[in-house]
Amino acid sequence: LMLIIAFNRPSFCWPALLPLGFLVARVFDAVVLERYSVVTLGTHQFYVMIMLANLFVTVLFILIPSTERGMATTRWLATAIIVGCVAANVYEWLGFADLTRIPGRMSGYLEDPNQSPILICLLLGVLFTVNPNFWWNMAVVGVATVGIAVTLGRSGMAVFAAMVLPYIAIHFR
Repeated sequence: LMLIIAFNRPSFCWPALLPLGFLVARVFDAVVLERYSVVTLGTHQFYVMIMLANLFVTVLFILIPSTERGMATTRWLATAIIVGCVAANVYEWLGFADLTRIPGRMSGYLEDPNQSPILICLLLGVLFTVNPNFWWNMAVVGVATVGIAVTLGRSGMAVFAAMVLPYIAIHFR
């Protein structure tokens, strides 16, 4: 994938990949070297999964928009991942699953109730950047509101409001 992107016109800016080196080194340290063990979230593998999820999202949304049809692909991927996170949160909220590690709060498949709002807000920032269609973005915000609300997270809702309210204010007519 990186070779395709590297030889794509317009060319890709290689220095943009430097921050990924830190994420890759951190994941390598946790997975291969295991110099430390984080068990506060349950098991060390759960911590590694969270780091891999963040790395995967970061890599995708740095590399994909650099291709010709990347903006449209990014818009659909961001929307699909947001809807998937929301669906997992609502699925757990309806009582079909018990995935959370904190009773009374919903977390979806990420097991930590704070991780889902983090991922949703990350992807909303990407979506606001690559998609100029205001009403599409507002539809996704409406869906994301439900997913963040069922997690009962104060910080997730605060970050969500800090992202969405200025976006609406900028586009207010």
